Amino acid sequence: MSHPSSEGENFLGPVYPTANAARMVERFGIRETDRVLDVGGGFYPFKRADVITDLSFSDTTNRNGAQMLFTEGKRYVECPAETLPFRDKEFDFVFCSHVLEHTVDPAAACGEIQRVGKRGYIEVPHKFSEYLTGNPTHRWLVTPKDGGLRFEAKNFIESPFQNVLHSHIVNDPEFQGVAAGSFRNLLNIQLAWTGSFPVEVVRTVERGERFDYDDPRQAGLAHLLFAFNNLKWDANCEYALCDAIEATRFLPDDADAWHVLGIYYLRLLMLREGRDCLVRARELRSGDATIEHNLALAERFLAEHRCDLRQVALPKIRRAIDGAKPRASLASAASPLVSILYRAPATADAIREGFSSIAAQRYPNRETIIVSEAPDDARRALAGLSTEMSVRYVATPRGSSPGVAFNSALRDAKGEIVAYLDPDQLYQVYHLPRLVGFLNASGESVAYSDALRVGFSESAGSPRRYAWDSQVVLSTEFDPRDLEGRPSAAVPIGAIVHRRSCADAVGGLDPVMRDLLGRDLLTRLSRGFRIHHVREITLEWRVPSAGAATSADPGAVPAEGQRLLDRYSHFEPLELMRKVVELYNMNEYLRHELERTKSGSSAKTP
Repeated sequence: MSHPSSEGENFLGPVYPTANAARMVERFGIRETDRVLDVGGGFYPFKRADVITDLSFSDTTNRNGAQMLFTEGKRYVECPAETLPFRDKEFDFVFCSHVLEHTVDPAAACGEIQRVGKRGYIEVPHKFSEYLTGNPTHRWLVTPKDGGLRFEAKNFIESPFQNVLHSHIVNDPEFQGVAAGSFRNLLNIQLAWTGSFPVEVVRTVERGERFDYDDPRQAGLAHLLFAFNNLKWDANCEYALCDAIEATRFLPDDADAWHVLGIYYLRLLMLREGRDCLVRARELRSGDATIEHNLALAERFLAEHRCDLRQVALPKIRRAIDGAKPRASLASAASPLVSILYRAPATADAIREGFSSIAAQRYPNRETIIVSEAPDDARRALAGLSTEMSVRYVATPRGSSPGVAFNSALRDAKGEIVAYLDPDQLYQVYHLPRLVGFLNASGESVAYSDALRVGFSESAGSPRRYAWDSQVVLSTEFDPRDLEGRPSAAVPIGAIVHRRSCADAVGGLDPVMRDLLGRDLLTRLSRGFRIHHVREITLEWRVPSAGAATSADPGAVPAEGQRLLDRYSHFEPLELMRKVVELYNMNEYLRHELERTKSGSSAKTP
């Protein structure tokens, strides 16, 4: 193992200028012809990288709300760090900064980095910086060991020093320059490696109990305390607003979460949003003097069109929520086992792509049952992919219908909840957290989401060309009475999750039907259960289309669509329609807000 020569040093050793791409290129002698990969590049990728990966380019939870800025000429690939879809030693240099502490399986992620790269640079926060600054999405405490990295499971929900150092870094540019510049190696581990480096992962904890970010109660409390501490130390509100929002998503019935989010909105002069959050907090905890005080201020600010934020009072936050304490195991009652029934595609690349979308799910307690006419071929296609998830293979006779194939897998399922994935369907990373989270929170039995339909065309010996199939087709509000009027209205089966008991009640899937399988399943389930539509795109659904528009076929799309396609044609297929997804989800939010406002106005009309 060798290290590049160092020009910047302090009493701890070399200091690498991680945020300065030009200097890093010089320090590591990266040549123009070198292939460079950034693992987990997120919104601020290494500028020299040719390929940039991230768990999700749209979900900003791990980036404190920062949105992606895409650069033409780069390749963007959505995938977990634990399963990189690249060849052995494909890259001359691999850059990975502040990613591994977020991963579910850091050993697998480090193994993948070493597999696909010849050398590289890794930066992670040092264990003691978690005590002083901390981040609610970090799962691991990291220390250097034997020229490599040692990962210990985090054993606290709130950073012991209440994130006090973080506020100094955010608020004071001079202090930030010291922490992120001349003494960057004090708060962070900076590892330059060639060939390989040792990795140790300790999943048990010596003192305390293990923090489980996959438990929504613990995750919600972690985000809430991080957001509150940033208020307490008067840090820039824009930075931790994302955490205040996440706290209400994880803990929708917690008054403290809505109270803190309301204060964030008031400080950001989003007065109506702040007032609405405080109203929700009062509904959840009537008689709280601080909530009443801040709500009265918000009403006055709105009426007078001016405000004095110094009058806003901070609440006393309960540092425990029922059941929200760290525990030793990842699986919990809050995360029931989900059985994902995956009907394997015909090609190895397609099998790996679909499976990677399953492995990327930010939901911990799951198993995958792969049903295939050639299970040995499917097993070989997935050889080398590292995941903690249980994977089993089920053989189905050649020529079997999709219903027969899924019923074969269903008989082997052990989960309380069942999800599906068909060939040419891909999960987005928040598919299971959104839908299973809804079932958990509501106690309901069946839910389905929207899906983005992407058309493709292909010819013998040529790769597929992806674009939209003349329009974005979304799954509609389901009503079994619509079937007569809309016999071809399809809902992809991958968009559906339901409790295992539901399948038993309706006798599984139709063994004859080959098309409209998802629509048929919802119809069968609707006879005994309520069907809930989650208005969010969580699935990509690829369909063959002879007229699929591509950048090589400009006449097939409107001018606006062509400009969008040209701009994003260098993305992986999953990223191709990202902007359309974001616009759709925003439109749905605005539409619901408008409907809510109208209904409120109607209720007041005599």
